[in-house]
Amino acid sequence: MLALRAVTLALALLRAAAHEGVFSADQDTQVPALNVLTADVRQLVRDLLQNGTIPGMALGAVTLDGAVDHGGFGIKSEDGEEVAAETLFGIASCSKQFLVSSFGLLMEDFANGRNVTPLPDGVRTLDWRTKIKDVLPDDWKLDDEWTTEKADFRDIFSHQSGFPRHDLSYRPTDTPLDIIRRQRYQRTAFELRQRYHYVNQLYMLGAHVISIYSGMDYTIFVKSRILEPLNMTYTTFYESEASKDGLLTQSWTATGRRIPYWFSDSAVPLAAGPMGLISNLIDMSKWYRTILNGGIDPVSNATIVPASVIEEQTSAMIVMDLAPSFPDSSLSAYGHGWYRQSYQGHELLSHPGAIPGFSDEVFLLPSDGLAIIILANADSKQGQQLAIGYRIIEDYLDLPHSASIDYAALPDSPPTPAPSGSGSIPIHEYAGTYTNPGYFDVTLCDPHSSLEVAGCEDVLSAFGTLEDTKATNATLYFSWPNVWVSHGRLRREQDNVFQFTATYLYPEGYGNNKTAFETVVTPVTFGSVTFVVEDDQIVGFGIFGFVGETTERERIGGTIQETAEIWFERLF
Repeated sequence: MLALRAVTLALALLRAAAHEGVFSADQDTQVPALNVLTADVRQLVRDLLQNGTIPGMALGAVTLDGAVDHGGFGIKSEDGEEVAAETLFGIASCSKQFLVSSFGLLMEDFANGRNVTPLPDGVRTLDWRTKIKDVLPDDWKLDDEWTTEKADFRDIFSHQSGFPRHDLSYRPTDTPLDIIRRQRYQRTAFELRQRYHYVNQLYMLGAHVISIYSGMDYTIFVKSRILEPLNMTYTTFYESEASKDGLLTQSWTATGRRIPYWFSDSAVPLAAGPMGLISNLIDMSKWYRTILNGGIDPVSNATIVPASVIEEQTSAMIVMDLAPSFPDSSLSAYGHGWYRQSYQGHELLSHPGAIPGFSDEVFLLPSDGLAIIILANADSKQGQQLAIGYRIIEDYLDLPHSASIDYAALPDSPPTPAPSGSGSIPIHEYAGTYTNPGYFDVTLCDPHSSLEVAGCEDVLSAFGTLEDTKATNATLYFSWPNVWVSHGRLRREQDNVFQFTATYLYPEGYGNNKTAFETVVTPVTFGSVTFVVEDDQIVGFGIFGFVGETTERERIGGTIQETAEIWFERLF
């Protein structure tokens, strides 16, 4: 259990020749300066930004008594505007902590008779162990009957429901309810409480439940119960609000191409719970001071989040790994929106955030009174952020440099396309339209075909800005209208096995650079597809590899249709 006490919220924030003032979060009161932004740390940050293709990064520090140290490295726009403490970033999955805290507040409302919406008949309590089916009786259903009946909120917030991240199934126009109802057609990967597996969709479910039973939209609940009481005036769910004063940073891919802010205002209902908040060092410092103070705002002395809720979300609920990541670390566990482990004998809470254009990392060391926030305006930069965070921890606690060196040395190694292979069935035979009720229809386009297939001209034209689609006779192209990706390729490896690659295309470029490019940003981008042939007819294909490990279906064995993570049936 987490021993909450008065602690330091340390967030290293600096840029070369940056302003390094020490200010009190309690307005003008002077407090001791922090000593975490050493010359070595600053040089490490500069080196990692330069070598890691990161345009800008913000770091900051604050203690429980109000000392803050903030600044920024690099730029927030193509015009060269510098990152500062006020600069706004998408905080991605660090938003999950607000979701869990909000659910805890809703629990307290019901426990104390302050609820405005009654629970369904026969349901007496809303708490961590309340069954999902009891509060969403008409909407919650999975392909596994046991999970449907027994899964509760502790299961879904700690990622042990057995339901995998079907991230490629939802579209920008979907609502949380659309996603919940579609889950019955999507396959589970494990049994309930069998193992940890990270999934965003069930945090969307959490936001939906809060909206229903609080009587207000989830975003309004967060604003009225957390953001406004803590005076987090910069923080918002909406790009339009974040952009109006020019504070929202622009965003870039891992390779340095600029992309738009990923979630438009219309996508907020979908993204809000698991990954939708926009914030900066100033506001996040207030938030983490409060968490480390047991949910009590140190400025107003008001309880923002009950201590029992903080205790629940920061406690270890399920072990994630079978072995430590590094020799100086313990096994890792997950709570609700927090990873938990020890590092060189010190308890450590952390959580990353990753959406296209942004990488974030938060560390809390409750027993040592330290926390670190790192915000970057390029995606896929967790390795660099971990190197910086661990270096600050090591220097602040006078520990040997260990994890910081290991993370700084990790190379960027994106998957590479498989070599083109051949098979007895001509490539054009696989072209056609396939369907899955948990996803959507997908049409595979053969660039060598003379047939006019609806949508294929646009698909092949978009890919044609990047490559010669007729260079080989081993690739099929398709549109995949999803939140994370726009298109995809199937590249033949051998016979009926193809490599699946999902991508987001920018045929006309973006920002100042108008040349075409593509970006790959989601963990479920690469997989393997196996087509099934019966009586000389291709009847469908199964997708494997998105889960990242052997599923229960694969362990038990069976046909491709039975063991695939996703099965698409051929329509025509």
